[in-house]
Amino acid sequence: MIQNIPRTHEFHYAGIGICIYHASKGEGLAKHNHTFTHANMVLAGKVLLRKEGVEIVADKFTQPVNLKPIEWHEIEVIEDNTVWVNIFASEYSHDNCPDMLSTDLI
Repeated sequence: MIQNIPRTHEFHYAGIGICIYHASKGEGLAKHNHTFTHANMVLAGKVLLRKEGVEIVADKFTQPVNLKPIEWHEIEVIEDNTVWVNIFASEYSHDNCPDMLSTDLI
């Protein structure tokens, strides 16, 4: 059973929403779907990405995976210290944030 985790970081910039997750083995996002398409990519570690009729073990060498609207999917972390990213159009944000970073350094 996958233990759902919150986003570690979320920001929006130029119409794009980016959610970053840091997770340990057994954590992730249990089966769900969205009304919009989004891409997933792994920056470190490994995940098992399941979607309609497909299972993919993804790591930093794996091409980003596109998830279609209404298609169920889930992400299970299979290696500690995994980092993965969801990328989507900001209009579909969970928080409807404006285009901005949480901290402006310049």
